[in-house]
Formats: sequence, C-alpha cells, structure tokens
Amino acid sequence: SMASCLSSLYSLEQEELFINDLLSDKPESPRFICRVCDEGAVVTSRCRECCENLCDNCVRAHHRVRLTKDHLIQRFDDNNSPSNMMVDNFTKPSSSISPPGNNFFCDLHITEIVRLYCETCNVAICGECVTNEHSSHGLIYFQDAIEKARKSSLKLMAEIRSTATATKDNLDSTNRMIEVIDLRANYVSREIRNMMRKFHQALEERERELLTQVERIRVTKGKVLTQQGEELRLALSRCGRTHDFLNDALEGGSSYDLLQARNQAVSDLKVFKQLKTLVQPLEFDKIFFFPPDQMLFNAVATMGNVSNSNFPSNISIGEAIMSAPFSQGFSIQNKTLCDNIVGGQDSMVTISPPNSCCSFGDLENRRDGTHGVTYRSRMEGPQRLQVIQRGRNVQGGSPMNINLRSGRNYTEAGPARMVFGKEGDGDGELCRPWGVCCDSNNNIIVADRSNNRIQIFSCTGEFIRKFGSHGTESGEFDRPAGVAVDPSNRIVVADKDNHRIQVFTIEGEFVYKFGEKGCKNGQFN
Repeated sequence: SMASCLSSLYSLEQEELFINDLLSDKPESPRFICRVCDEGAVVTSRCRECCENLCDNCVRAHHRVRLTKDHLIQRFDDNNSPSNMMVDNFTKPSSSISPPGNNFFCDLHITEIVRLYCETCNVAICGECVTNEHSSHGLIYFQDAIEKARKSSLKLMAEIRSTATATKDNLDSTNRMIEVIDLRANYVSREIRNMMRKFHQALEERERELLTQVERIRVTKGKVLTQQGEELRLALSRCGRTHDFLNDALEGGSSYDLLQARNQAVSDLKVFKQLKTLVQPLEFDKIFFFPPDQMLFNAVATMGNVSNSNFPSNISIGEAIMSAPFSQGFSIQNKTLCDNIVGGQDSMVTISPPNSCCSFGDLENRRDGTHGVTYRSRMEGPQRLQVIQRGRNVQGGSPMNINLRSGRNYTEAGPARMVFGKEGDGDGELCRPWGVCCDSNNNIIVADRSNNRIQIFSCTGEFIRKFGSHGTESGEFDRPAGVAVDPSNRIVVADKDNHRIQVFTIEGEFVYKFGEKGCKNGQFN
C-alpha cells in the first residue's frame, strides 16, 4: 500500500543516513533541542542511566542532585550524536568515558568532560584542548592512559619492592658489618690494652729494680760512712782525754806523772797520725742513672701498628697544591682509615714528562690523617702527576696536568728602571716599606709598615690611594708586613703584630679577617 511504501522509504532513508554518517569524514549532526528544560538549549550529552539527552545546564544540574550525581554522562562528539543514540548502536560505553562517580570537567573548559590524555604534556584534556593547544601532540584516551598508568605503576611497585628488598639486604649487611667491626675493634682494643699493660708491668718492674739498686747503693755507702764516723768520733774522744791528761800533769802533777803523760801523748799522737786517712769520706756522692738510647723512646712511641688490610675499595681523597715552580705537593686523606697509607706497591707517585721517562715522588705521612706527596722535576713544561693508591687513582685530582717552570733568576738583574717614594708619612711617602705586590691592573701595592697603612701606586709610581691606620679594629694595622692580591683582585694583608690576616677590596674596603695570637691551628705568632 501507499502507507507501507512510505514507511519503507522512511526506513531506507534512516538507514542510508546512518551509514553515510558512519562513512563520512566530517559528519554533520542535526541540532537537537533539550526537552528536559524549557530554555531551548542544544543537547550536548546523554545520561546513560536516565536515557535522556541533556544540555550543558542540565548536565550541571544532574551533577548537583544527589540522586543523579553518580550517573554516567556521555558527551556527544562526531561519532556519538543524538541521532546515533536514537538508533541505539552502542552496546558498551566508549573507552574514553570515565566510570561512574569519576567524571570531572576540564580545568580550561569547564563545560567539557575530560576524554583524552596528552602524553607530550602529561596532562588530561578535553576535545577543545586538542584543537587549541594539543593538536600535534601525542594523544591517547583517558581511560587508556589510566590503564597504562596502572600497569606502569604495578611495574614500578614491583621494581620498588625489588629495590627495597635489595636495599634492606644491603642495610642488614651494613648493620652486620658495623656490629662485626665493633666486635673486632673491641677485640683489637683489648689486645692493645693487654700489650700496653705488659709493657707497663715490665716498666714498673724495671723501675722497682732500678730503685732497689739505688737504695742498695745508698745503704752500702751509708754503712761505710757511718762506720768511718764512729771511728772518727772515738779518735776525737781519745784526743780530748790525752789533752786533758797532759794538761793536768803540767799544772799539778808530779814529775813521774808528767813523764807518763808525755809518753802516752806521743803514743796517741802516732795513732792520730795513722787516722789521717779517715779525714776524707771513704765514699763519694756519685750515683748516676744512664737512660736508654733515644731509639728506645722512638720504638716505644711508635710501637705497634693498627692496619686495615684488605680494603674493599680505595676512597682516598687528594688535593693538589701548586705553588712552587719545581717542587709541588699533593695532599691525600684516606677516608677508610685516616692514618694508614703504606708505601711500596700500595702507593705510587709518578711524574711523567712528555716524550720522556717518568720519575717517582715521595709519600710523607703527616700524622694528622693526611699524607703529602712531594717531588722534584728536572724538566720544565707540561707534565702529568699521578698518585695511585692500591691500584686506583686518588679521587679529587689524580691524574692531573701540571705546567712546571723554572724559578726566577735575579743574578742577571740590571740597574733600577724606576724609583718612587721617600721617607715620611704623607701621601706617597713611606717608612720602612715591607711587602709589595701588583694587582691585575699593574698597580703597585705596598705595605707601609711603620706608617701602619697600605698604599697603592700606579705602574709609573704615582700615588693613587691609601687605607688603614694604627689600631686593633677591623681595617686597622699594627706593622703590616706581607701583602698580596688574590684571584678575585682582593688585597690580602698580613697584619703582623695583630697576629691576623685581613682582606680588603681593591678600593681598600674591609671584607673580613681571621686569626689571633697563639700556636694552635688558625692562630698566628
């Protein structure tokens, strides 16, 4: 019938429209009016739960209502139009649609739902963002990006777990090694204490023996001298009795008594003459102690050694000191054991001139945790200094390229080319000038010692400026002696009698100072 023909034509037109819509590169969707509201706005989205087409205002209202805020809202695009929704061609949600409850709008386009992810910028974007800012960037669906991030996160978590396990194993090994080192250190400490205790005991025993010898000598000499003193006291008493006997015989005795007294006195006198040998002490006060040789003190002072053999790695740090033209230094500090760097094959210092045989330097233990390397070269020009410890170059400078030159030779100095200044305290006048140097502008800087100031002259000797006065405050001097210019063109002054170093700008402005009187590190005298 006519009605059935028209119905068939209408169905064919709908099917042809749907096919053309799928095959077209740029389909043009018809404009549909939102029926939920009365504003006549164009529908932009569809609620999959309510099966209603919504405009932007209705979408926002949908999200505000508690009953519908978790509904799945699908926004129309070129592939998803209201007409296609009518045909109900979709059997599952697009991969770019967020799950219920996770819908959110684009930060730049508040009415657009995020559908894509820009891998170039690492940011979630909407369709409008693609057209404006991300047209040539690498894009994927937002859900694909989430899934990719989930897989990547799982891999990262696995790697983190593996790293954490390895790190924990290393930490456990380190802690066990610390415990073993503590036990070993305690054991070695006990050995050292026992050894030192034995030395102390031996020294104390030797001390007792020496003191016993001294006491024995004292007692022996004392006995001899005590016996001599008794004999002398008896002789003195006998002399007194003989003298009294003679005196009594002379004053009131008979002739016979006088003769007997004289004979007795002659006999006693012979005995007294024999006792003249007892006039001097039979012993002397000479008691000596002969200390051991100095080598014994050196041996005791350096006896024993604590070593850290079988180093797992070499972590010595070196820093070159390049100052002298021929002899230069290289300070080494061993971080594994501060004061144990042995020579021989473990440590080697070589100086290699180009096209010549290398020479060797010396390694000096400074007994402060560092070791110095010194050498002397007979050739000028570029050379290569290498400090090797236990098969590895010392970190922080080895190997290094150096340029050696000969020192200054003053034997061929000719007559003076220029003389400037005279004695006095005025500008350009000097009183016992001491240190002198030049800055980068060839100006001459003089430490005017007895005037307690620094003066600066041009290369022709013309006065430029001065700074400083006598005193102890910052910027004041007490007989400044040395003066130099550092690489930053600052003036460094050795303030001699203030026992300090002061630093100034090239204009003479005080920068900082350091040092004080004393003999410790950082002090001057």
